Amino acid sequence: VQKIIRDERFSHRLDLPVSYFDQHTHGDIRSIYSNDVDALRERLARAIPMSFSSLVSRTLCLVRRIGTDIYRTILVIAFAFIMFVLSRYFASHSGLYFRAQQDELGKINGYIEERISGQKVIKVFCHEDEVKKEFDEVNDALFKDMESAHTFSNIFGPIMNNIGNLLYVVTAFVGGLLIVSKGRLPNLSVENLVN
Repeated sequence: VQKIIRDERFSHRLDLPVSYFDQHTHGDIRSIYSNDVDALRERLARAIPMSFSSLVSRTLCLVRRIGTDIYRTILVIAFAFIMFVLSRYFASHSGLYFRAQQDELGKINGYIEERISGQKVIKVFCHEDEVKKEFDEVNDALFKDMESAHTFSNIFGPIMNNIGNLLYVVTAFVGGLLIVSKGRLPNLSVENLVN
């Protein structure tokens, strides 16, 4: 898959006007071939199969739960909705920072490549301090975007785990209430509804 994507990107690149190469650094262009394609491969290789597997298992669990206990099924669906809303929120915000991170990574790659190829000129005109200062600014921008992206990403996991733990506690509590109040609440399982 990576080879096909790179081949298509390279063929497309040959048809672009010269102005495109004036507006984008060499490192930014090279970053598309390496970092962006690797990120896409990672998504195709892991995220899509995991999402499909998760969807199938959750659908089967939901069907089984509806057949046994409608009260706790409604509870689980409510928590699943909360988790879905939170995951959308975190995905949209961290996605902005990850996109900015990729842009800054392309900028820093381009900056390094251009400065290395022009090293003799930098030395002749004694611009070492200015180049170092500019590099620190580009590197700091990359660091800030990476830090923001990974902060959102690292917060997401523990929040979802704690919501899952809360779901276990609430489900056990509701289950205990249903056992205590047996006979007073109607049994809304599918078998009883059909009969």
